[in-house]
Amino acid sequence: MVWITKREVAYYVVIRQVFEDRPFNIGEALDVLAILGSKTIARKIIKKLVSRGLLEKIDNTTYRAKNFDDVLATILKEYIVERIARTLRSRGFDVKKNLDNNLLIYTCDIQYIDSVLNPLKNIIDIKYVCTY
Repeated sequence: MVWITKREVAYYVVIRQVFEDRPFNIGEALDVLAILGSKTIARKIIKKLVSRGLLEKIDNTTYRAKNFDDVLATILKEYIVERIARTLRSRGFDVKKNLDNNLLIYTCDIQYIDSVLNPLKNIIDIKYVCTY
């Protein structure tokens, strides 16, 4: 996983503050970002922000800034799933991860686990299998 640099975050914050969640074109963004550096660098940073998932490319010249919390949750999903799986395994639960980084928990004590993991259901998909 590649982390976002301070420079990329700074450019994202400026874009998000100016345009919020409305679409903007590359020319508008370059005019605003000129205060942080050259237009050439701004173009490169915009490309990186798209590849990192912070900006959505609508068409060739139009972009939209995504919600930072949602992007960060997506970036860290694999880490979160792995930490939950390790913790549950250390507590005696049989846990499997699938290719989409979702959890399959083999337990009949669904109520306890679900009460703890329920707030994370919008980030990860959790399925329970009760085996007797």
